[in-house]
Amino acid sequence: METFNLALSRYNRNRFDGCIQLCDELLKRNPNDLATQLLKIHAIRRKNYVDHLECDEETLGELILDDHSIASIPRPGTSLRAITTNNSIKPSGNNGRPISGVVRPGTNSRIGTSSGNIIRQQTGRTGTSRATTSGGRYLRIATASLQSLNSNFSLDTRDINPKTLVLKKSLAKAVADYLFFVEKNFKLLLEISSEATVVSNYNDWYWKYNLGKVYYKLGLLNESEKQLISALKLNSTYPYISLQLSHVYQKMDQPSKALDCLTKAAKLNPGEIYYNIYQARIYELLNNYDTSINLYKEVLLLDNCNFEAIACIGSNHFYKDMPEIALNFYKRLFELGINSAEIWNNLGLCAFYSNQFDFCLSCFERGLILANDETASNIWYNISHIAIVIGDLNLAYQCLKISLAFSGENFETLNNIGVLEIKKNNLEQAKSNFLRSCSYTDFSFEPYYNYSALRFKQGDNEEAFKFAKKALEIYPSHFESKEIIEKITNKMFS
Repeated sequence: METFNLALSRYNRNRFDGCIQLCDELLKRNPNDLATQLLKIHAIRRKNYVDHLECDEETLGELILDDHSIASIPRPGTSLRAITTNNSIKPSGNNGRPISGVVRPGTNSRIGTSSGNIIRQQTGRTGTSRATTSGGRYLRIATASLQSLNSNFSLDTRDINPKTLVLKKSLAKAVADYLFFVEKNFKLLLEISSEATVVSNYNDWYWKYNLGKVYYKLGLLNESEKQLISALKLNSTYPYISLQLSHVYQKMDQPSKALDCLTKAAKLNPGEIYYNIYQARIYELLNNYDTSINLYKEVLLLDNCNFEAIACIGSNHFYKDMPEIALNFYKRLFELGINSAEIWNNLGLCAFYSNQFDFCLSCFERGLILANDETASNIWYNISHIAIVIGDLNLAYQCLKISLAFSGENFETLNNIGVLEIKKNNLEQAKSNFLRSCSYTDFSFEPYYNYSALRFKQGDNEEAFKFAKKALEIYPSHFESKEIIEKITNKMFS
């Protein structure tokens, strides 16, 4: 087989390393072979491709340097930053966001305003020291992939002349993709895209879309919006334009505009499921779970193997006290090939609340085998709940202690240990655990209320009032916290 055809065959079979090696051999014989240059660039780009929308996250640098202010009292549904967790519907995870079905962009952080939320913009586990850098996970993944390449698997872009390059249209687009997905050289990409837009007489949607992506990465949101809207007028069928524009509106804290953009795109392209998925994510951030779940159901009508839709619908059924239905959804995920500690944990919980006790414990056992420290901590926390339900408080206490051994910052575990210490009449230890739990969360009201109730019973009204007020800031409709404040107020003015 001819060398170029063999390289093309390897490219089509996703054997990118072999394809790049054959291209290098051809380029040694003829460095000006345009077809081989194109094939090599596309192979490198495909080998290192990372979906930039699925790796997008709000970083510490962006939070500090953000100059997009919001109204002090924004209208409901018009701001993501003003959303407070509705604790009566779903509990929050260690990141402060309501628990959803899957980990996805933005779930490692709340779009919040408090200093505690800024500190939590971190990589990996909560409490690690290294903050997420500007550029986020996407840039870190790309850096790691570049380090694994040898010199033959990369391009020398130092001598690129944008004015000369854009005259070769196909090569220019391939190099642009390489700069964006592999090298992250946004400065050079901006020069090439600007020059190419002028050469195309402002009529090529690809270069306008490229400019929108680059401006977004550079934090120039208004310029990005203009370019993406212009690209959308020229090409309304390419889904990534509308999806990128929705990300811009979310970053500008305009969820209503993002939803309008996605709704219009979905009407023009009714078979594209990602418009529904992105809308469902935004509605979930706005605490509109019913609309979010309806959209995920529409996704399943188009793609009955979509992991995110199955997981989110299953999670929603569980928190609506329908564990039997949730169990079927999680079984479906397992049948699709997902074998993780989280899946076994969810199967165990659904089985327990469905009264399938024989299946429940074996699920938790398998989950612990696959779990890392943080997940193991959560699984032991869930096992403690089972022990509480069956009335074995000593077993529950031991499970919570094991959970704490895996993760000393699990605020839910610390809170529950405090409650059990009260039952043992160890009030000082209970106070210590409640305070530690409060130090690790500013989005869960339970430890604040528990500490407030304990101090109120001990006669420390000032401390009880302070913590009850904090609990109400997190969950304004919590009746017991209101009752403590009312009793203290009546004592003071009686």
